[in-house]
Amino acid sequence: MNMFGGSEPSGPSPVDLAKAEMDDLNEMFTRMNKACFQKCIQKVKEGDLQVGEMTCIDRCVGKFMEARVRVQEQFQKQSEALQAQQESQQQIAAAMGGQ
Repeated sequence: MNMFGGSEPSGPSPVDLAKAEMDDLNEMFTRMNKACFQKCIQKVKEGDLQVGEMTCIDRCVGKFMEARVRVQEQFQKQSEALQAQQESQQQIAAAMGGQ
C-alpha cells in the first residue's frame, strides 16, 4: 500500500521504461557508430568525410536502422503470440477449474 491508501503499481514505472529505452537507443547508436566507422573510414585524412565515405556511412546507417526495425517487428509479433497463448491457457485453466 502506498501513502495515499492505494496499492503499489506492478511492473516498472514509466520513468524506468523511458530510461531503459534511452539506454537501449544509446547502445544501438554506439554499436552502429563503431560498425559503420570500421567499415567505411579507412584512414582519417582530414576533418570532413570524402564522398565515398559519406555514401558508405549513409548506406551502413540505413541498413542498420532497417535491420533494427525488422527485429523489433519480429519481437512484437512473438510477444503478441506469447500473450495470446498465455491468455488461452488461462481461459482453459479457468474453464477446467469451474467443472
